[in-house]
Amino acid sequence: MASLFVIASGALAAQTPPRPAQPPRDTSAQRQATPAGRISGTVVTADSGKPVKRARVLASAVELPGGRAALTEESGAFELNDLPAGRYTITVSKTGFITLSYGQRRPLQAGTPLQLGDGEQLKGVDFRLPRGGAIAGRIVDEDGEPVPGASVRVQRYQYQQGERRLVQAGAGQTDDKGQ
Repeated sequence: MASLFVIASGALAAQTPPRPAQPPRDTSAQRQATPAGRISGTVVTADSGKPVKRARVLASAVELPGGRAALTEESGAFELNDLPAGRYTITVSKTGFITLSYGQRRPLQAGTPLQLGDGEQLKGVDFRLPRGGAIAGRIVDEDGEPVPGASVRVQRYQYQQGERRLVQAGAGQTDDKGQ
């Protein structure tokens, strides 16, 4: 340590020079990384059990803004990595199939959220996707001519407040050929 002598009013005084200010420390390197969790499973067709490749698997949670998505491989397998601990809803979708959430028994029912702990590995999160359907036809008038621009509504039964009611499930419009 260096000393500096200063003469003040004719007297000699020993003084230690001030230390240079230390730069602020980067504390992010000192923080411990939270163990990353993983969710994995497979997606197969409900009718034949064949793997569904390139299905979109989405994990959403409050702890993960925007969610995390993955596509299934040829074998139908998927992995969602580097997930923070939280309560997740896992949803699978693919064109031609009905979109399902994990634990959902039938379409339009609620799924079952999964609780993932720090560094936890959830395996066997499997889905059996039912194939979607389409309604096709032709609308004609009383002379058998196509009706262009006809409004078409699809309805289904649903229980509301304990009563069975018809509710709209889809809508469309015919083209110039009535299709």
